[in-house]
Amino acid sequence: MRVLTRALKAGSWVTSERLVAYPIIFLTLEVVVMGVGALLGAGINNALGGQPVGTDFLSFYAVSTLIREGHASAAYDLEALHAAQQAIAGPDSPFYGWLYPPIALLVVAPLSMLPYGLSLVAWLVLTGAIYVSALRRILPQPRALLPI
Repeated sequence: MRVLTRALKAGSWVTSERLVAYPIIFLTLEVVVMGVGALLGAGINNALGGQPVGTDFLSFYAVSTLIREGHASAAYDLEALHAAQQAIAGPDSPFYGWLYPPIALLVVAPLSMLPYGLSLVAWLVLTGAIYVSALRRILPQPRALLPI
């Protein structure tokens, strides 16, 4: 146990290769788990507990739907938002709140122009690209650590 504790404290096991490899491994596992859950689920709900694939993305998509239907202010009405979520994911859908300022409505407005699954993939790809771009600017040697 002491050897493990010393190794963790020393940090010598943290290498640039591992800083690249571990996130890729975990991202791959997440994609596989989400994919299996989505494929075995019913509609947009996964088989791993019956929650919508993307869980709280349902809130973003429901708000986008409300905006498209001309009811943007309903994003802040808990009952109306939950009803919109249930219309998308079914009557047993859990509630996911919209906790963002009104300006954020502009960001999510286009999401419901695509079907839920495609919209989720587009959202994950776009936000993932933004995340990687930010990492490349923050890290001291981004090209060495992030070969993308």
